[in-house]
Amino acid sequence: MKFKSLRQKLLFWFLVFVCSNMVVVFINFTYLEQRERIANVFRLLEQTHGYLLEDYKNQLNFFTQETKNRVFFEFGSSKYIDHHKSLFSKIAENVEALKDDDIIHKFYLDEELAGIRGQLSTYDSLFLAITSLIRERGYKDYSLVGEMRDAAHALEGLKEVSPSSLLTMRRHEKDFMLRHENIYLRKLNNQARAIIEEIEGRRMGVKRSAELTAVVKNYQRLFREVVDLDREIGLYNNSGLKQQLDESEAILSEQFDQILSEAEIGREREFARLKFVTIGVIIVFLLFGVWMSFLISVRITSPLKDLTSYINRFVGSNFTLINKSPDKLTEDEIGKLTLNFNVMRDKIIEQLQFFKEKVEERTAELAEANGRLVKINEANSRFVPNEFLHYLNRESIEEVRLGDFVEQNMTVVFSDIRGFTQFSERMTPQENFDFINDYLQEIVPHVREHNGFVDKYIGDSVMALFANDVDHAIDSAIDSMKSVRRFSQKRKENGLEPIKVGIGIHTGKLILGTIGEENRMETTVISDAVNTASRMEGLTSLYGGNILISGAVLQHIKEPDKYHIRYVDTVMVKGKDKAVRVFEILDGLRQEQFELKQTTDTDFQLAISQYRDKQFDTALKTFRAVSEKNPEDKAAKVYIDRCEQILAEGLPEDWEATQRLTSK
Repeated sequence: MKFKSLRQKLLFWFLVFVCSNMVVVFINFTYLEQRERIANVFRLLEQTHGYLLEDYKNQLNFFTQETKNRVFFEFGSSKYIDHHKSLFSKIAENVEALKDDDIIHKFYLDEELAGIRGQLSTYDSLFLAITSLIRERGYKDYSLVGEMRDAAHALEGLKEVSPSSLLTMRRHEKDFMLRHENIYLRKLNNQARAIIEEIEGRRMGVKRSAELTAVVKNYQRLFREVVDLDREIGLYNNSGLKQQLDESEAILSEQFDQILSEAEIGREREFARLKFVTIGVIIVFLLFGVWMSFLISVRITSPLKDLTSYINRFVGSNFTLINKSPDKLTEDEIGKLTLNFNVMRDKIIEQLQFFKEKVEERTAELAEANGRLVKINEANSRFVPNEFLHYLNRESIEEVRLGDFVEQNMTVVFSDIRGFTQFSERMTPQENFDFINDYLQEIVPHVREHNGFVDKYIGDSVMALFANDVDHAIDSAIDSMKSVRRFSQKRKENGLEPIKVGIGIHTGKLILGTIGEENRMETTVISDAVNTASRMEGLTSLYGGNILISGAVLQHIKEPDKYHIRYVDTVMVKGKDKAVRVFEILDGLRQEQFELKQTTDTDFQLAISQYRDKQFDTALKTFRAVSEKNPEDKAAKVYIDRCEQILAEGLPEDWEATQRLTSK
């Protein structure tokens, strides 16, 4: 076939290429579609397995948390049971979706999937049965345990029975509840029989003797029922229903491992087959394309060789070559292109000199402007952290607009100098600024060292943000406290007053953005997490800790064994309706206080447990023992004051262990 113009030739070959590529695209599309279908099935299997693993963890949380949760026993509601039902619904939906999938049939996984469906029903029934029995058993004042405690209190009110006998029986009860050993059950039954014999041996009316005996037997009956439920549930020694649940979980895990393993084999086998077919077709068309390209190069590109050679010489001469282009010209577009190139060459040589002069002038001007811009950007970064621009998805401060914001999970660190107001009143304004800058140069570098950045300075206070993990924030706080001690030591050596610093840490969701108006704006952070971190810092004065963290921070620590952490209190700070657990990081203390608080921590935690169980006399003695060993432990003194006030004034009707603070 003969074509009169280059365009016709190229159009023909282009159509050939398009048709070939469409065939390849169709084959690739089919290959990718099949791969995606297989991948979706595999992802669904892995997702379902992930839900099951998450439910395992959820069950452990239920057994460790809800078995002592009064709300669960009183109302029967539990976030862990709700979460189990949600996860189980997702698992069932996924398994049902997989049941009718062609890929499952193709990989011969129907039998394994049917086994999983059957085991899931057993697994769900066992867990729900255990939760029902746990609630039936009760805790403290609720359900069967509550009835048993009422019966025990009725026993303790019997004047005809020796108090020592009752105390012995109650001690056996508590020993069994703690250790779940049959020896204490036998001791309790023996003691109950001894009490009944004691009642029958006393001289009292038959009716009264029968009433007292009935009270003892009622307590004994309730205790046996609690024991029977504990054995049926098997939570403490991994027997009974708990053992069956664990076995069901193990079977499910093994079944999922098996089906995932077989699915992986099937996937790799199918991928290999698809790849072989696809690559074979592509190679055929690739060879065809190579042959076609060679043919085009022979028939079309030959007229371009001379022109290309001349253009290369012209460019190589730095656009100064003035010889004419080849005289042999074709009649198609390439010949016209050669003629036009001669005209363009002359214009290029003429204009090149003119442009060269102008470029040199503009280059000098741009270099000067760029230098000024670099300095301005460096100055701006001192006032607006580059991290803010990063989170707002802005390349430079010029792109920032009023109202820009982003929601982000971050850890907030507040640090503050205790008593700075009185401290600063004894200094001149110049001394104040010099002191604050010296102080900030000591602690702020630790923020950057641990991947954080300073959001703002509020006088002597510093608010820093950490986006990765809470460990970085805690490490920064510990290093800052070490620097503060060195800073204070230098001040003491120079005859100046040392300083004390408190640091509060909280983590949560917050909003970073810009506020103000068009002609004056600034970056800020808005969040309840910021307020809570500030309250944590404020509590350092009350409890005497250098570094206090919230319970949310403790839950997100990746390496908890790296730190020495002491539980301090659960408080409801001013302006908040939700209680916050408060923990102290001991690693920021000086060595003497670190060793004292670590040594007394066992007694301190025991005293808190006694206090929360309303054993105020015992708690007061334990707290005083802690305070005698470590007189600087302000947290122990806070609890001592609370115990003394309750013992002196009586326990308020609305008393609760969570402390409501009326000041910031």
